[in-house]
Amino acid sequence: MSTLPTPSSTDQDSPPPFWTLARLAEALEHVSARQGGAGADEQTLAEFAADAEAQLGLLALQLTQGSYRPAPARLIPVAKPGGGVRELLLPAVRDRIVQSALARYLADLLEPDFGEASHAYRPGHSVATALHRLQALRDGGLVFVAVCDIHHFFDSVDHRRLFSLLDDLPLERRLREQMKTCVRIEVADVQGQGAWSLARGLAQGSPLSPVLANLFLMAFDAACARAGLALVRYADDCVLACASETEAQSALAFAADALENIGLALNTRKSRLASFAEGFEFLGAFCGAEGMLGGRPGEAACLPPTTGPVHEAAAADDERPPSHGHRPRLRTLYLLENGAVLNKEGERFIVARHGEVLLQVPMMRIDQIMVFGNVQITTPALHECLERGIPVMLLSGRGRFFGVIDPLDARSVPLQRAQFALESDEPARLALARPLIAGKILNCRTFLGRLARARQTNMDAPLAALKSAAQAAGQAADLEILRGIEGAAARTYFAAWQTVLPAKWQFTGRNRQPPTDPVNALLSYGYTIVFYNVLALVRARGLNTHVGVLHDVRPGHPALASDLMEEFRAPVVDAVVMHLVFDGKLQPGDFSWPETPGQPCLMADGSRKHFIHLLEQKLNTTVSHAGQRLDYRRWMDMQVLQYAAALRTPGLPYVPFAIR
Repeated sequence: MSTLPTPSSTDQDSPPPFWTLARLAEALEHVSARQGGAGADEQTLAEFAADAEAQLGLLALQLTQGSYRPAPARLIPVAKPGGGVRELLLPAVRDRIVQSALARYLADLLEPDFGEASHAYRPGHSVATALHRLQALRDGGLVFVAVCDIHHFFDSVDHRRLFSLLDDLPLERRLREQMKTCVRIEVADVQGQGAWSLARGLAQGSPLSPVLANLFLMAFDAACARAGLALVRYADDCVLACASETEAQSALAFAADALENIGLALNTRKSRLASFAEGFEFLGAFCGAEGMLGGRPGEAACLPPTTGPVHEAAAADDERPPSHGHRPRLRTLYLLENGAVLNKEGERFIVARHGEVLLQVPMMRIDQIMVFGNVQITTPALHECLERGIPVMLLSGRGRFFGVIDPLDARSVPLQRAQFALESDEPARLALARPLIAGKILNCRTFLGRLARARQTNMDAPLAALKSAAQAAGQAADLEILRGIEGAAARTYFAAWQTVLPAKWQFTGRNRQPPTDPVNALLSYGYTIVFYNVLALVRARGLNTHVGVLHDVRPGHPALASDLMEEFRAPVVDAVVMHLVFDGKLQPGDFSWPETPGQPCLMADGSRKHFIHLLEQKLNTTVSHAGQRLDYRRWMDMQVLQYAAALRTPGLPYVPFAIR
């Protein structure tokens, strides 16, 4: 039977209170929250957690006795988005726990000495606080910047200089030596054997490295402060805000010298001068003259406007138009011009036709692209979409779906397994389908009530019928009965529209495939836009788009997106259509009416653009529901998440989205 080594009799240091089970358990929680794979010892987080009490007890004993030795880290090559490879060094789970505890201790010790320039890996600081400080500097007149990128920072940290900094701190000797041991981490080769120790740099993958990075760069922060420079730094990403281009040029030269003094260098390829007037990217944000997501002058046409009042015939009292600076949930680039070409130049998408640039927009401001009709996409632009995770929806000019180019690969196998299990479990399907349809009918009723008040029309009978239909939907005995209730409610709802729509619109009820009048053309086109927004959200949340609860599975039809859009038809699309009809800016003459049976009624290009503009405004309008105020796209996302939660937890109710 083996025994653990005992402390040296000459070591009179009392065990530091740091190495307690409680502190290590807290570190385990932090490591678990960040997930991560196994180190070179191949022990997973789940395996460690299964025997956590004993594992942490042994670790505390070894740390207290001085017998702790970290295992080799696992070398993981990671491809960079722009090319090349970054080497991630992943310590073993037990070593990540130790390093996490040391990092917390060191961060607390250093916090009082950090200046206002540093925003990474500090409590109460984040990317948001860095951008807020940068915005304040801009508003104070510092409208030029020197963007500083440190060349291979994490690979370039000199250990002797770093250890000297650690020696100057009031640290207990054993903790200091353990930190140094973590820095000189041993790295396993591809066979999992210890091959070499890190002689320079900080291990990307170690929980301790970010705090040590801040410690190492404190000298740079201090040098900039002494020189009177306004620095904003997040880890090794930093900008110096200046009042003029000349000052920015001098600041960039100063930064190069200050970094050289601590053994670092500027990346001359990425470091540059910029201004808020032209806009630049920093920490994933596009920093412009109007805000951290603002763009260059003239870019307002790149996206459908998302600000300004929403005037509609039946406006909701609890709705608010999007505020200035509001960021849409799915920022959509609509490509509508036949013959247009989507290309990329640098960090921007460029849309041109016949050599004339129609619009340009920073790539970081686009979440999805909808392509209508004969529009070309260049290979570089398509590659960029795939790398950035931007889905490209391909549709005909009339809105018929052809397919989607989508790089998303976040589908959850357990979640999709639950979806397919639900497909053959009609009682469970019914339990989810009932509230979907009841919610849809109630929203139709609410909108119809608003319309009746706005047009001063008596609709008591259809309103009462829709109320009864919603109650019946909530108690439907099977899916066929539920579908019948939905169909009858739709006929009642659209029949009521006939009582308020002027005769010139020739609306006689809902028809589609193809729509034969302007109102139906608007409805079909609007439902298509909402459908593909919901589809993008469903895919992003890892659900199988083709397996729903109300609409049956059939080839080529994303049934789940059809299910989850139902609650949003009336409050979003129907509201915009009625606004257009009664606003007077759109007339029946703006449509191409069918000349023979079977032909569709088509919108003119100008009408289509105006309709999309208003739909975007509506989707970005905030509305109250369940004690929260979100825009419609975010409510769609919340309903997708709620649906996924109901799949994961059988018996958990799905609560429909309801307008007031």
